[in-house]
Amino acid sequence: MIEEKSQHRQRQRSPVFGPYFLSGFLFIFGLWCAYDGWFTTDPEMFAHMDFNRTLAAIFIVLALIDFVRTLRFRIAQKSKR
Repeated sequence: MIEEKSQHRQRQRSPVFGPYFLSGFLFIFGLWCAYDGWFTTDPEMFAHMDFNRTLAAIFIVLALIDFVRTLRFRIAQKSKR
């Protein structure tokens, strides 16, 4: 009984979201902001155009940085095995 509990504790649960979830989320949100900043024809959104353009650049850059860091981490993990 005690051995079963210790073995169960040693097993790690798989994450609910994949390792690239944050990268994908930031990239999609950045694309949405880019659409609102450069491609929308809604006159009400013209007041927020600069804000959306700034956020688009920030989110897309953060998504790329997170993607590269996650990829490097996954490659390092595979090489240790």
